[in-house]
Amino acid sequence: MELLEVGEYPCPESWGFFEPFIGSLRPLRMVSTPQGVNMSVRDTSQPLPGGVRVENPSEVKALLYERPFFEGECVELTDGVFDIREEQRDPETPLQAGGCRLDSVGSLKICGGLWVGCGAPGYEGRQYILEEGEYVGWWEWGGRMDSLLSLRPIMT
Repeated sequence: MELLEVGEYPCPESWGFFEPFIGSLRPLRMVSTPQGVNMSVRDTSQPLPGGVRVENPSEVKALLYERPFFEGECVELTDGVFDIREEQRDPETPLQAGGCRLDSVGSLKICGGLWVGCGAPGYEGRQYILEEGEYVGWWEWGGRMDSLLSLRPIMT
């Protein structure tokens, strides 16, 4: 899965992907959450009908944990991280999480906003759409082992 930013793409090659191909396409939009649905405890493997749901689109926050089931070191993010293994964060944003780094992401909590996680540094590689909620392990966000190496909120 890949994420295209807002803009014009006159031909598939302009998307910036090697041998681009579309099997399916879905626009992302913020919609209000139905009353009575607690996003922090819902089953994230089953999407809610009507699209991606975010209760706090303007209050972006993510907690990354080193190991599954929210164990090990924890880093709080309020903006993108270019490479979780490096202390350097996205060059366009201030340093986050007190300069802390992780060797891997075993679990995470999306407390606010809609995020895209990437399997390689620099927002490259496989991409995973992360709604508000808890992901106790890489299998819950559809990842391959602990291969989440960069992460950023999607601005709408």
